[in-house]
Amino acid sequence: MKLKLMVLFLLSAFAAAWTQESYEFKFLDGDAAVPGDSYYSQTLAFRFRNLARLTLPRVTGGLPREILCTFHVPPPDGKGDFKAEPDRGNKIQIFLPERFSAWSEDPRKLEQVARWTFLSRLGLSLEQQKKMPHSWVFAGIARRTASDSWKLRNLKFGRFPAAYALASHGIFPELKDILETVPDAADGFSRIMYEEWAQLLFEQCVRSGAMRKGLLEQYLAGIYRKPDVNQAELFRELFYSHLAAYAKKKFGRFVLTDGVFDLDKWFRREAERVLLSRFLPMSVAHLETSYRQAVGIDLRDTKGNSRTISIVELAGNLHGKPDLDLQLQLAETLVRLTELLYMSPPLVTEAFSGLIHEITSFRNGDFGKQTAANIAAAEKRFLRALEIQSLTENILKEAENRLIPIGERYSLSFSENVYSDRISDRALEILDHYCKRTGMK
Repeated sequence: MKLKLMVLFLLSAFAAAWTQESYEFKFLDGDAAVPGDSYYSQTLAFRFRNLARLTLPRVTGGLPREILCTFHVPPPDGKGDFKAEPDRGNKIQIFLPERFSAWSEDPRKLEQVARWTFLSRLGLSLEQQKKMPHSWVFAGIARRTASDSWKLRNLKFGRFPAAYALASHGIFPELKDILETVPDAADGFSRIMYEEWAQLLFEQCVRSGAMRKGLLEQYLAGIYRKPDVNQAELFRELFYSHLAAYAKKKFGRFVLTDGVFDLDKWFRREAERVLLSRFLPMSVAHLETSYRQAVGIDLRDTKGNSRTISIVELAGNLHGKPDLDLQLQLAETLVRLTELLYMSPPLVTEAFSGLIHEITSFRNGDFGKQTAANIAAAEKRFLRALEIQSLTENILKEAENRLIPIGERYSLSFSENVYSDRISDRALEILDHYCKRTGMK
């Protein structure tokens, strides 16, 4: 009887709910507060300060006392300026504009906040900070910090569209170009591209553990002591030993040139791991080139002469168990091929995976003519898959050019939010200035 009453109660409740006009659940009252510009400004400003504390641990001897930064954001009806002033008690007070977008979308102001917070962490006063030249460090930090804000995650931040377009075809800047040449923050598209590479370099240094050792604070202190120093040479002097030990352990012979650690090869390898994936794959040409480099094995004869052969040749000519050097090279090759597998286009992955499987069997001790034949056949299937992928891409490009209007194909170029447009809104800046002068709100 109780069960019947319970069922009738549930049915009546369901029927009553069914007859209601609205079925929406409201978790917030209509008058609930929504975060405003002051909230977003404070949050982004604190991200700069927190990043400074994480990457500048102040473990270097001789640093002056840290200068603390405080942030001031005016109320919605206040008058906001962008400036920094010394404050009592060894502090710097940073004033942010009333409108969040007035500084968060301005590359010059983002870089300035990065300079204020990071150089204050090193103990440099505002007057001393003016002597500090431009550096890739501040460009990379500004983009890195802004990309952390979910409110700013759009085509401007959060991804690396320009860097991916170049890296997918095997095009990377030399490290000295990033370290020595810093475009002005208002230089347009060249600056946007530069910020992507600067952020990648900054994140790679963080990932290597260089910041925990205080190398970045030594680097910035070195620039301050000698503003005209060659920043590429200073970077090499401070970071080389640490990065060499880190990269050789991680990437093996693929970051060496003539047996010596190569900073540019390290940068390219790390950038590939961030920029390329199965959803953002390599181009066919770059994948084939990278594959042939990966399967090249260095052989030395008794006289010390060396030559490079492919794994297919090695498998056909090898008699008996390979020595330790060959085993290490094969292991490094398999690591590199596995990386390339996860950067390859979808139509290629099945054949590529089969080739890696055959090479793995060879590495694990399956020697003989049949193994060599299996590797050669698997390589032919892989190269055939590359050919099909290339043909498919060409057909799709031709179809796109014929069937899709130019306005659709280049919709981002014609949109208002394209990342290559001028970032700051000059009209709103002029309007703010006019309102301040006239006393209008």
